[in-house]
Amino acid sequence: MGFVVAFDNATGKKLWEKRIYKVWFKFWLEKDVQTIYITEMKIENQRMMIRNEKDEVYSLDLKTKNVSKL
Repeated sequence: MGFVVAFDNATGKKLWEKRIYKVWFKFWLEKDVQTIYITEMKIENQRMMIRNEKDEVYSLDLKTKNVSKL
């Protein structure tokens, strides 16, 4: 979870995969209530802006694949 995966539209081949954030599960709670999904992605100036259910925003540099939390 918290991954972004890019595919080639023509071939369906996976180009790259990057973990944006990690979710630490507490074993005594159900996973369903702890899962944090990506809710929005958009590209701005060679960066992918990613927002999740907790309203956290991350920036993925599409050239270097470096991730920073905003």
